[in-house]
Amino acid sequence: MIYLLDCDLNGADSVQRLIDSGAVTHLQCGSFPEFEGHCLKLLETVSNEDLVICDTLSKLADTTRGDMKLGVDMRESLWEKRNVYFSDKNYLTVYEAAGQEIMRRLRNLRSRGARIITTCHEDEQLDPTTMTKKRAPALNDALYKSLMGSSSDVFRLRILTEEMVDKEGKIILPKYSRILQLQPDDFTITKFHVDPEVAVTIPQEMAAPTLPKLYKRLQKRPSWLVIYAPPGAGKTTLACSEATLQKKAQ
Repeated sequence: MIYLLDCDLNGADSVQRLIDSGAVTHLQCGSFPEFEGHCLKLLETVSNEDLVICDTLSKLADTTRGDMKLGVDMRESLWEKRNVYFSDKNYLTVYEAAGQEIMRRLRNLRSRGARIITTCHEDEQLDPTTMTKKRAPALNDALYKSLMGSSSDVFRLRILTEEMVDKEGKIILPKYSRILQLQPDDFTITKFHVDPEVAVTIPQEMAAPTLPKLYKRLQKRPSWLVIYAPPGAGKTTLACSEATLQKKAQ
């Protein structure tokens, strides 16, 4: 089963057909208690046949920090709590605690055998190998390091802003095509865990990516896949595309 933990509350439109058909179970996570509640229920049932998608981890981190500072009662006045933002001297503690609680629940699910996909927005992070800033998941430093340490594969999704042409001017890919970057370069952080024999066959990029195509290229189903991209690049659509495999198997 595919479970979509919808932390953005706005990205499920692109996969509504899959939700309506029952191929994807849509679980709204407007607060950390809602996210945790869904995780606790999943812990009772998930197995290695299940895929749990956290979409997006960036928004869930923001929400959790807000919940810790302001509470989760939607009826309470935020204006009355405005001084929290100016008087809290433990902001960094809250900042890191939120990430730790989120990662603990995701690791709990992974320990039950569930495969994990976490989508993220993108920003710049320091590459410890080159000590330069590169495109990477948009998370605070502690959460970013924890995610990179827990995940098996990390790839960047982007959309072409202009046509891709060959040396003769022939269009290879039209404008707005989606590209999944698999190999790292001077500007982008990616990683994968595969056999050395497979690693040398992995291309720099994959056009029009789907999870079935990615699994075939990696020769595995990643245990914890991270997909990061700017808003609107198609992270949710890609993360849920395993449903096409399941439909064929039925």
